[in-house]
This record gives sequence, C-alpha cells and structure tokens, in this order.
Amino acid sequence: MPNRTPAAAPRRRLILPLLMAALLLSCASAHAEGFYVRAALGVDWTRETRFRDVDPTRGDVAALYGGVTGIDGKPTQTVGDFGAGAGFSLGLGRALTPALRLEAAIAHRPELAFEGDANYRRTPGSQSVTADLSTTSVILTAWLDLPRIGGLRPFIGLGGGLSHARIGRTLMRFPGLSQTTTVPGGRSLNFAWTASAGVAKPLTERLTLDVAWRYIDSGDVETDQGDIRVLRPDRDLSILIGETRARLTGHGVWVSLRYAF
Repeated sequence: MPNRTPAAAPRRRLILPLLMAALLLSCASAHAEGFYVRAALGVDWTRETRFRDVDPTRGDVAALYGGVTGIDGKPTQTVGDFGAGAGFSLGLGRALTPALRLEAAIAHRPELAFEGDANYRRTPGSQSVTADLSTTSVILTAWLDLPRIGGLRPFIGLGGGLSHARIGRTLMRFPGLSQTTTVPGGRSLNFAWTASAGVAKPLTERLTLDVAWRYIDSGDVETDQGDIRVLRPDRDLSILIGETRARLTGHGVWVSLRYAF
C-alpha cells in the first residue's frame, strides 16, 4: 500500500474540533435542561460522479484510466452516479439560545449502487461500470430556528465533520471485447459538510417533527492500489494499478423526531 501519511495528517487535525464540540454538548450544563435527542430517516440522491486516476503519472504501477483522451474526446474516466439511497441518523443536541441549537449526529447509508460508463478508446459497444458503496458520517451542525409561520417553525443548518466511505469491488463490462475487469474496492476518510433547510412542527410539549432538505458533500470515494483482474475467453490477467478517486455529493429529504429532555 502507498504511504498515506501526508493525506491522513489533515484528517487527524479535524478530530480535535469534533471532540471539543462533543465535550461542549456534554458539559455545557450540569443538568439536562435544553438537551434533546433525534432519530431520523432519509433518502439522498447522488449527483454525477466521475472516477479518475489519483495519479496517472506514477511509474511504479499502471493507471486504470491512463490520463489519455477517451472515445468521446474527454479524459478517460468513468461517469455515472450512485443513484438514491436510504439512510438513518441518531443525534444529540442542545439549545444554546431560544434560536440556536448545536447538534452532533452519526448517520449511515448502507446501500448505494453505482452505475456508469467508461470511455476507453478502441473499445466497441457499451462500457458499463457498477459498484456498491456504504458511508458513515459524524457531523456537528449548528441549527438556526427562524420566526414561526403559523404552526410551523422554519430552520436552517450548516455542519461539518468526517465521512467514512467503503466501496466494494468495481466491475467493468466490455461486451464488444468479451471482457470483464474487476477493480479492487477501498476505504477513505474525508472531511464532509452539509447544508440544510426545513420546517419543524411541535407534536407535544417535548416532541417535534422535523422535515428537512439536505445537501451533503461526503468528500472522496477511493479504490485502493491493487491487482485488477482482466478476464477474456482466451486469457486471465492480473495487473497492479494505482488508486482511483471520485467526489461524492448529493441532496435528499430527511424526516426526524426530536425529543427534548
């Protein structure tokens, strides 16, 4: 495996602010007044995703895409998206003022399925690419509750934290060549941020229903350096390649119940 120390250092620096924020949530008051818990379910729709080589110029390993021009005149890559995926979230928050809340939440999206197409030259027919992905994030969000409109209270939120992505093996199919190529999966840890807007509806004195739209940038999805398997009727090859990377972003609708202590 390549040395990831330089890339890992900025990520480690993000951990301290998150720990301090969690400490603030737990120690801001000697009692539980103002605290709440949240349980949420949601669906995110991912935006266009482009897989490319992390470093196509490396001399010690081959590049999956090679950094050349594809059949469509664009750099060789795979373009597609991870579709729609359901997720759930659990959070702990505290009202710091009547209008400002601070919340730490963990969210998990267990099943996102990538479907896309590569654009290699001299490759007839379709070039379909599929892979499965799961993500887990820990996000600290500041929520601003706006003036009430009738029985509803609008709110907006901005958050940041860490996202862990795990992508399984990528399968590339080339029917025109009677070939399939299997690419290793990988894991990555990145800075993530969210922006949200929604409305809250009090159900009881302590229980509130929230409906929100959320944009999330989960950072990069990466496949690891490793051996790809190229399978044809007359050959079965293993080739060492470097990492590939794609940006994972999307937006969705989340519904949650918030219970105040």
